[in-house]
Amino acid sequence: MEKEKIIIITIDRDNDMFEKTGITGPIIGRDKNLKCANALILADPEDVDANVIFQAIKTFDELSKKSIYDIEVCSLTGSVNLGFEADSNISQQLDSVLSQFPAQKAVIITDGGDDETVLPIISSRVKINSVKQVYMKQSKELEKTYFVILEKLKDPYYAKIIIGIPAVLSALLGITLYMNLGLEIFAILLSLFLFMRLFKIDERIYRFVKSFEFSAEKVSSLLYFIGIIILIFSFWIAQQKTFHSEYQYIEKNLANGFRSAINVGLFGFLIIFGGKMWDNWTEKHDMMVILHGVYSVYVVLLWMILLTLTDWILLDTNPAISFGDLFFVIFYSVFLGFMSLKVLNTVRINVLKKLRLEDKVVMSTEGMYMGRVKAVSKKDNKIIIETPFGKRFALPFSQVKNMVENRLFIKV
Repeated sequence: MEKEKIIIITIDRDNDMFEKTGITGPIIGRDKNLKCANALILADPEDVDANVIFQAIKTFDELSKKSIYDIEVCSLTGSVNLGFEADSNISQQLDSVLSQFPAQKAVIITDGGDDETVLPIISSRVKINSVKQVYMKQSKELEKTYFVILEKLKDPYYAKIIIGIPAVLSALLGITLYMNLGLEIFAILLSLFLFMRLFKIDERIYRFVKSFEFSAEKVSSLLYFIGIIILIFSFWIAQQKTFHSEYQYIEKNLANGFRSAINVGLFGFLIIFGGKMWDNWTEKHDMMVILHGVYSVYVVLLWMILLTLTDWILLDTNPAISFGDLFFVIFYSVFLGFMSLKVLNTVRINVLKKLRLEDKVVMSTEGMYMGRVKAVSKKDNKIIIETPFGKRFALPFSQVKNMVENRLFIKV
């Protein structure tokens, strides 16, 4: 009777192993993991990743005593940049491990925090039978607790919570008090910030901003610089218009400043998107050129709605903007936005039909490995994807969001 294969996996998503010892993943086998754990703990005796590997080795020894299992242990490493780069490295390393040791089940050893975000990537390839979280035993004295907190602050995951959120709240409070806007405005800004955190809108904005590459050799960098300067200038104009308006009510002063800001800021956004379109065009990412073109249309439509809204609040145009006019502009802008999306999907389908997609790697936009393209049905506008387990499923072209070199990125 063939023994059941179980793989014990540790995850080092921020790649401390390479940063501190120069060892790259995947690390396969008990002896290699023991050697790497010793090297890591000698380089940094306080690193919890070394203790996770020791726990994995202990679990390996315990399960090896049961003759009904065929056991292997491995350590997967990500990237110091975290995000997509880390998840992509872990995906590729896991595929490599499973090609050498085709396990039916997995035991995950982790220290929690950021490492647990890659569990869906692992579960898409092998059944997770158990997850064990390793905690470092610390002394209860206040002094040692203080140093533990300092160590945690080096982790980007905890730093965002402990430092980032209070910093944003302090900045919002400081801005509202400096501009004499009152605590009501602070409450509104705080609500908006918490709303963005709830739906992770701030993370999407961060990923979008991070996608911009500044280089002295690129023409687009000059466009980015000009666009950012215009956006900063729009904030200064908003401040001047708000505090030097002749309107009696504060909401009209704010509307006047906001109207001036969006009239200037529109050009800043269009220049930035123009630079992004130039980058993607020179790198032959046709779908991304189309996508950022649609983003530019959305910015113009949003500008139309906000401009009409401020005119309706101020009532200083001739003729004055009525609520019916505002409703018409909103309806018309939503309709144009919907038509732009339709055009984007049509153009995307036409572009994909001209490309050779067979055997390309398929990733989700969140960085999860989905499989490879095995066939393309141009008649039905679908791609046929084969998973690592040999199963096939079809997805419409409309779910393909981007293609970079030999990889397709899809929205699932």
